[in-house]
Amino acid sequence: MSVTRDPDLLAALEPLDVDKLIPPELFQAVALLLAALYRANKSLSPPAS
Repeated sequence: MSVTRDPDLLAALEPLDVDKLIPPELFQAVALLLAALYRANKSLSPPAS
């Protein structure tokens, strides 16, 4: 998985609490992060038997 540094995205996400709603203006950024994490997790999982 590649790592991309994005100070603006970090500044937007850092103040958010885990148990709070995601502001609508950050939906796309969070969706991209989750999709990347799911793909990375899937590639690390052993094949199903």
